[in-house]
Formats: sequence, C-alpha cells, structure tokens
Amino acid sequence: LQMSGVEVQYLNKVKVDNFGTATLEKFRVMEMTDYDRVLFLDADVLPLCNLDYLFEESYRKDGVLSDFVSVSDSVAPFAGGFFLVTPEHGEFERIMDIVHRHRNRDKNPHTFDGKRGWGHVIAKDDPWKAWFRPGNNWTFYAAWSDQGILYHWLRYERGNYTWLDVDKMERWETVHAKDVAYWENRTHHVVPEIASTGDDDRYIARVQVNKVKQGSLQRGCGGQQLDRRGKWSTQVPFRDYYHFAGGAKPWFKPILAANVTCDAGTILKGHDLWLCTLIQANRTLGLGLPSAIIPHKKSSRKNPLGGGDSAHFPHLLQPDIEIPHASM
Repeated sequence: LQMSGVEVQYLNKVKVDNFGTATLEKFRVMEMTDYDRVLFLDADVLPLCNLDYLFEESYRKDGVLSDFVSVSDSVAPFAGGFFLVTPEHGEFERIMDIVHRHRNRDKNPHTFDGKRGWGHVIAKDDPWKAWFRPGNNWTFYAAWSDQGILYHWLRYERGNYTWLDVDKMERWETVHAKDVAYWENRTHHVVPEIASTGDDDRYIARVQVNKVKQGSLQRGCGGQQLDRRGKWSTQVPFRDYYHFAGGAKPWFKPILAANVTCDAGTILKGHDLWLCTLIQANRTLGLGLPSAIIPHKKSSRKNPLGGGDSAHFPHLLQPDIEIPHASM
C-alpha cells in the first residue's frame, strides 16, 4: 500500500484482540477531522472503479447526498462495511457511549435485547428495510454489532443522513415537534414519514425520495462488469464495488495464480477479479508473492478476526469486548 502512495496508520494495540473490538474501531473514521469526508470500506470490500462521485455529491452545495451516507444490504438496513461520514470532534466518543449506556443501564448488560436494541423500540409504522425483508425488531444481521450501532446512531441520534437502496434514495432530516404537521402535509415529496427518536421534541422526517437517483448517482463510475446476478448488481453504487460476504472470502481458500485467466475484457467472477488484482499488484509493485498461497489453518470463518457467520460474530456487549477510547 505504501508503495502505491497510500498513507498507512496503525491503531493502538488493545488488551484482547478479538473481532468485536476490531468492529468498534471502524468508527474511528469520525476522528479523521483533517478530511471533509471519509468513505469507510471493510477489508472485504473491493472497489471496482473510482468512487470519488460519492464524495462530490456529498460535498457540493448542490449535491444530492447528505453529510452522512449509508447503503442497504441484503440482510440489514445499513451495511457496516460501506458508509460515508463527515468527521467531527467528539462524535467517536458519542458512538462509543451508545455501548456504554447499554452496559450501564441493563440488568443483564451482556445480553442484547432484540426489542429495544441499542436504546430504541422500533415502531410498527417505522420498519427497517433490507433487500429481502423488512422488520420491526433488532434481529437483522449484526444488529448486536456494528450494523446495529450504525443504524441506531444515524437514525435515532444524528437524524440527518442519506440512505441508498437498490432502487431509490431517501434523505432524512431532524425536525422538531412544532414542524411535524408541516412535513406530514407537504405534497411535493413522496409520503414523508415521521419516526420518533425517543425525544418528545425531536423527530426524523423522510423529506425526499428519488426513485431514479440524481446526478452522478445515475451513472456511477462504470464499475467493471462482473459475473453476478441480482437487481442490486446493476444499480449505483452497488455495481461499483464488490463485497466478499461472510465466510466466502477468496483468501480463505488456496490462492493458485495458474487457475484463473486475467485477460482484458474477460467477464470475471468476484473471486477471480480479486485474484487478478492481486496478480497485477504483485507484478507492478514487485511484491514477490509466490504463485501459490495456502491460507493458515486459523484463517477461517471460525477465526475471530476472519469474519464469518452469526454463530462466530460476537455481539458487542460481551465482557471481553474492549470499548476503544478516543485518540489523544
């Protein structure tokens, strides 16, 4: 990465190295206040083209995106591995306080409540929405982890964000109780929805819906064509990156360079594209990687730092999860 001009910074070492603590560390993007916007990508997300259009649509005064942007996922309303933020002083501590409050409040501080979640009971008329199903409780994938905290933080505490789904874009803003009737009666927006935040004087209003995304969100950056199926694979921004979900990560399997064709113009599967990218980096940067790499036996979906299914995805209320402190 450094040879490619990427600035690499290392996090402070924690007392217990586990997947839960590492999951919380991703919110340190809020401490990167030298930048106007930061796009967080999990290590298993592969950009397929230049994603600068997301920064531009968020930063420009006439851009269609808010200061904070989340995207939908197949099994959760907000994807914890792809979101854009505007760093602010003190916001990282505010996010960590969500976990602290839960631990200090509950009689069973290490048990996640699927009804109350991180501090808000989801109303029946305010369901969360994932690609394949909606829901009214905190049972979506990783609700007890980063995706649940991201959803609670943006929706019920910040209130101002843009949500990108496969076929539409929703823009949400915080409104006060005295303005609720105004938003409910506006006719030039598509059914504004009011969701209580738990604060008697503050609400979240869906102030804008675009079924056809505007600006550069209509065209994206022309991500590389891949051999994949589903409506999401043709929509912006989902077609512009590839997520190696769960245990289906290419580095969990033996890497054999001879088993993939990397000719220009070939439509590849996601795993083969990852391998071709690695091969190209190896040649261009002289990394000296061997033609065959066998993963360490601990690099599996059961490894705490390897990701994996829900059975091996610890919720963030377990006592061995260390809640990070703000950087000095």
